[in-house]
Amino acid sequence: MKQTLTVTTPFGTFTRTTHHAYTHIVVGCGFNIAWLEATIADAERRYAKRAPAAHEAHWLEGTKRQLADTRITQAANTGAALVWCHSLANATKAACAQRRYRNVVGIFEVPAAPAAPATCAWFLKCDKPATTTREHPTLGAVPICARCDVKVARLDALAVRA
Repeated sequence: MKQTLTVTTPFGTFTRTTHHAYTHIVVGCGFNIAWLEATIADAERRYAKRAPAAHEAHWLEGTKRQLADTRITQAANTGAALVWCHSLANATKAACAQRRYRNVVGIFEVPAAPAAPATCAWFLKCDKPATTTREHPTLGAVPICARCDVKVARLDALAVRA
């Protein structure tokens, strides 16, 4: 599921729409665009001779996104560049690895995306938003909408009478 992540830092507001669960970004000043362009060109030359492995293609795609982010932030005169990371540990590693190419000025936490509203899970074909939960004998608390809740209450009343 794609989500839009937005982080506001003293150096600007950064937004990315992604299916990844990023938790931190590393922000720096004066990212070396020429170095990134040379790295991408070198990789593309290598991959012209042979198809890249999946992890190589993923790395190249990420590097191209990083270059695009850097161009946008530098065009906005923030002078900031960033690396999106999946954990604080990865952000720390990225900050250490990037120090020789730029001046790292901070690691910032990505605010958690709001939880998507639960849909009714009591009956298979119901896709209405859940309004409450109802105890199921096997599954425990199950999200249920008002319409299904009334239906289950009616069925329970019939089962008691029988």
